[in-house]
Amino acid sequence: SGSDDRTRLDRALGRLEEAQVSTIHGFCADLLRERPVEARIDPLFTVLTEAQATRIYDEAFHHWLENQLADPPDGVKRALRRPSFGGFGADMDGGNGPTDRLRRAGWELLQWRDFEGEWQRPQFDRATQIDELVRQLNELAELLESPQSTSDPLHADCWAVRKLADEIRRIESVAARDYDRIEAGLIELCHDRNFKDSRKGNGKNYRAGVLREQVWRAHESLLNGLILFETDANADLAAALRQELRDCVSAYELAKSKAGVLDFLDLLLKTRDLLRDNSTVRASFQNRFKRIFVDEFQDTDPLQTEILLLLAAADPSLTNWREICPVPGKLFLVGDPKQSIYRFRRADVGLYRGVYEILETSGAR
Repeated sequence: SGSDDRTRLDRALGRLEEAQVSTIHGFCADLLRERPVEARIDPLFTVLTEAQATRIYDEAFHHWLENQLADPPDGVKRALRRPSFGGFGADMDGGNGPTDRLRRAGWELLQWRDFEGEWQRPQFDRATQIDELVRQLNELAELLESPQSTSDPLHADCWAVRKLADEIRRIESVAARDYDRIEAGLIELCHDRNFKDSRKGNGKNYRAGVLREQVWRAHESLLNGLILFETDANADLAAALRQELRDCVSAYELAKSKAGVLDFLDLLLKTRDLLRDNSTVRASFQNRFKRIFVDEFQDTDPLQTEILLLLAAADPSLTNWREICPVPGKLFLVGDPKQSIYRFRRADVGLYRGVYEILETSGAR
């Protein structure tokens, strides 16, 4: 009845200031400040702004890179040989050179450091693929020579093909094949706008004895091969760099530890670890927080989801959030999955659906 609703609202209003209202990061910081010893962190920790975290990471990265350059591993060597593309792989501060992209790769890994599993690295016969692409490159370069018309658009648009083939020929006349260098050259060619969008031109014959269609087929074959090669090479390089960049991530973690600071992800990660791994702390917080209301739930990331379900669990012994059945009425969520397209930080609409199903199975409305 209306009078019952009024009574409940009046009672709630009188205790409104007891509610702990904050962002999820602020909430986690409060929990960690209560239990710093159990969380194994500096009791007087401060929280870094993103700009401060970036500065600490930059120092760690440059120190790591200096050590790598004395004897760079394969992934770092390949990454530093890669060309610079305007607007391609732009860095945090707008840079898109090889070093900037490598720095950004390390930064991106940091944002997902709670996922510790090994990356898949399928077999990739790089040398064989490069040998075949160089053969196709030389074949197309030979077909492109001496067009009937000096203004032939197909000849003009494929200038980068002739240039790369000539460079490889000259270098290999005095040195062995440098697969890192050629990989970089092939990927640069793949992004050459004129080559990608070449005009076919008119006329049946490109030159005496060579049909235009024959040149065009060689062009299309090389372009398609380069696109597939870049996909495979990038995946292989990413897996290699993920392994090689671990020391850079460790250097960043050590620098924060020495300074007694945490970044935004640390707040979530250390709170999750505290709740998951310490049954006494978990039970204490579960008993304290009787109701948990979460707004904008479509913006929740994996760690936030795990923290919320651990706090709401009916069975305090459970530590796997996917197995948790929340206490009836304890968890109230508001969200719009259509807004998850923004992918705020690490938000994932799949998590939204997963939690929705867990709650529905538990009898939630």
